[in-house]
Amino acid sequence: MRHFRTHHPLFFILVMPILILSGLMITTTLTKPQLTALTLSNYDRYICVIRTPVSNPLRILTLSSHNAQKLADSLCQKTQIQEKYDSIEITSRRRDFLQAKHIFNQQYDLIFNRLHVITGVAPEYALFYSVLTNGPDYSLYWLSNKSPVELSSDYFSDKHLGLLADPLSQSYYLQPMNRLKAAGVNLNDKQILLYPDLRSLYLAFRTGAVDIIPSAAEINLDFDTKPDFRTLIGEHLESGVWLVSKKVPEQLHCLLANNVSRLLTNEPGFRQKDAPCVTP
Repeated sequence: MRHFRTHHPLFFILVMPILILSGLMITTTLTKPQLTALTLSNYDRYICVIRTPVSNPLRILTLSSHNAQKLADSLCQKTQIQEKYDSIEITSRRRDFLQAKHIFNQQYDLIFNRLHVITGVAPEYALFYSVLTNGPDYSLYWLSNKSPVELSSDYFSDKHLGLLADPLSQSYYLQPMNRLKAAGVNLNDKQILLYPDLRSLYLAFRTGAVDIIPSAAEINLDFDTKPDFRTLIGEHLESGVWLVSKKVPEQLHCLLANNVSRLLTNEPGFRQKDAPCVTP
């Protein structure tokens, strides 16, 4: 085999332009600011940049990526937010991700979770956070294909149910299992498949690994899941509470409360409990 020498004239004519162009493309890719959603392992993070360099973000911790990008983009456009912060960073993690150190260190400026979870990990959370607003009530559904879910042993005899591998999850474990038990439907261990996060749960449903999963309101759309049937499990379920760090200026509280509430108020399956906040 003949070796093509780098000092050969054809090397500079044919190869060098390609190498130079490739180098420019790599440099552009490495230096271009990343302003879109970043998917990292088992959780989602979205960053909306107001200005660079980013050194003072408003950090938000939620339970779901539902409307996370809309919330961040909305806050990024608010003048009051722009005067105080240089970016909005929203991280979505499971309910049991929250730890005492997150509360004590005020690692997040806004936190959405169930109050019993918050008090369980940090009983004295009120030293560091205040209640900003209650999350909306929501509806919970069974998602299924081919036929709507029936709470009967005959219907579930050949079905596989997907749930979160979190026995304390109200929406994705407790509520569905309670409804089955109350109806006298008992599934064996092979019929219940547990998944570590919502993304893998919805993927299992889309690919047919399971026949049925629970879904909170319209969150299934976040994971590109369009079932044939949605069957109601329960209504007026409490979603959680928003906490605001005491490091966040009080003059921003109303703006933040109204923004986190407004995104879900007009969506099917969600009903906001608190009245809009009015600045004195």
